[in-house]
Order: sequence, then structure tokens, then C-alpha cells
Amino acid sequence: MPRTDFQIAIVEDDPFSCNWMALLAARDWRTRVAGEFDEPLKIIPLLHKKASHIDLILMDTDIPGGEDWIPPILGAISGMPQPPAILCTGIRANPKILGRMNHPAFVGYILKKEINFSLAWAIDIALSGKWVVTESVRSLASAIRFSLPHPCVVLDGQKSLQSTLSKHQAY
Repeated sequence: MPRTDFQIAIVEDDPFSCNWMALLAARDWRTRVAGEFDEPLKIIPLLHKKASHIDLILMDTDIPGGEDWIPPILGAISGMPQPPAILCTGIRANPKILGRMNHPAFVGYILKKEINFSLAWAIDIALSGKWVVTESVRSLASAIRFSLPHPCVVLDGQKSLQSTLSKHQAY
């Protein structure tokens, strides 16, 4: 049975990027942004609240400190009955980040300039049990011999989508 709603939290230190990600994620009416944080460790109290259930954390990896946030976040979600998935974002594919994404909570790594308007699709795909990456991350994985989990979807959000409605249906 398809999911009817998703709750996500966004960790992004750039307010402009955070707002764009929130708007793009909400293009899928099932997605609700439950929290926005400018530092990775600020999300931990939300994760420990019993009343909140976060399905996915959209985590910017370009925040100063980079990969240093990974162990505390993984520690915060370990032992949870239904831990949130973690979908990493960044400006450039970082081999240090990719190399540390061997925990089952990670569901992908997407670059902002390559995902563009497909962010809602990336979230949906990641929550369906598939890994999702963009082309530069796939290339980096190949270059450093990092085996991407299967199944894995490579999204190209740089191409615009054509409407599936005929002219008659669009009116």
C-alpha cells in the first residue's frame, strides 16, 4: 500500500537553500516538513520526542564540520523502532562523506545542482527502499570503488519534465 504522508526534517545551514528544499519537497503533497535546522546536532531533540515521527532527514553535507556529524546522528537514531532514513545533499560529491555511508539508515546522496526540481521524487524513491544518487555521486562511487547499494536509482533533475496531460486535459 502506498504511503499517504511523509514527515521530513531538513538540516541545512543556508536559509535560502533550506527554504528551496522545503518548497521543492512539498511539491509532493504527501510530504510535510516537520523541522528545519541550521546545525546537524540541533535535530537530536526532535528525534527523541515521542510525539514526532520523522521518516527522512534531508542532511546537507557541506555544513562546516562535514562528516563529523555522522556518528552523533547515527547514535541518536540507533535503537529507534523505526529510525528515519538519511538522504544526504551537497554541492560537490565528497569522497569522505560517501565512504562513510555504509549504515543502513543512509538512503542516498544527491547534489543540489543536479537534483533541481526532482527533490520530491528523490525523497519518494528513497522512502520506497531504493538508494537514490545523482550522476556525479555515481561517478565518484565508481572512481573510489564504493559499491552503491542495490537497488539504486540515478536521478537527473537537470532535464525538465514534459507534461503528461494532453492540451485538452490541461484546460
